[in-house]
Amino acid sequence: MGVGTVGSSEAIMLAGLAFKRRWQNKMKEAGKPCDKPNIVTGANVQVCWEKFARYFEVELKEVKLSDGYFVMDPDKAVEMVDENTICVAAILGSTLNGEFEDVKRLNDLLVEKKTKKQASGGFIAPFLYPELEWDFRLPLVKCINVSGHKYGLVYAGIGWVIWRSKEDLPEELIFHINYLGADQPTFTLNFSKDMLRRFGWIVPAYTMPPDAQHVTVLRVVVERLFKTLAERLVIDMGKFFTS
Repeated sequence: MGVGTVGSSEAIMLAGLAFKRRWQNKMKEAGKPCDKPNIVTGANVQVCWEKFARYFEVELKEVKLSDGYFVMDPDKAVEMVDENTICVAAILGSTLNGEFEDVKRLNDLLVEKKTKKQASGGFIAPFLYPELEWDFRLPLVKCINVSGHKYGLVYAGIGWVIWRSKEDLPEELIFHINYLGADQPTFTLNFSKDMLRRFGWIVPAYTMPPDAQHVTVLRVVVERLFKTLAERLVIDMGKFFTS
């Protein structure tokens, strides 16, 4: 289960929100306070992790780097984990030097202790190092972020965030909208998706709110000199409705 995002930054915000909400629900069920969540990362993480922590009021616990070891030390990371830890963020492809963090050791240590996330390397490791265990083969890997826009022949700003199962993405974070003519579950910070977009158009089509839901609206914003494009739009709409 996953969503397309605008690069890793949005993916990390969404992953963090899902982790935070799952942790809050778990703490409430146990009758424990849920106002002091934290995440554990290496000091080498990209700034979007710091933004997530600050914007969504989560304590950021950073594992300091050491001379000759410029990624997160799994042993030190696990020492920082407590019952308020919503996730431990591991990176395949450090922002500073491109190095892979030892996700398997981190997983094994956490299995012992009992509580994770990737980015650029998530798009490299499966192809270059298929024997490397860093993904959902490890039981405590709950969420993976893949940053596609760092590679050639892809859409600018494209990224993905993928969860191990539906249970890892709380249902209350998902919205259902029909702006584009059909029910569409959405969990993003940005908005605009498919339908006529396959022909190069973004044309919202939606029903009105309750008590006016029998009215369907197709909203098109035009500019001067639009005549040729309008003719093409009509043709493309015909293709869409007959397909």
